[in-house]
Amino acid sequence: MVPMFEVTAGIVIIYFLIGAFFYLKAGGEKEEIAKAREMMNHAIIGFLILMVAFFMIDYIMKAFDIDFSIF
Repeated sequence: MVPMFEVTAGIVIIYFLIGAFFYLKAGGEKEEIAKAREMMNHAIIGFLILMVAFFMIDYIMKAFDIDFSIF
């Protein structure tokens, strides 16, 4: 289950970096800056949702003594 969160966290970080690149590339155009900020905000919100989901699943697995460990 942990590799799934690692992959999605990587995707969120890449999405944030793309938004940051667009922000730097905007060159002062307000519309482009707004789009880039929106991308970065979405990435931050996605990361927060991902962390909440991770902690909820971890809590549920510990509460019901579920072990999905392969090793």
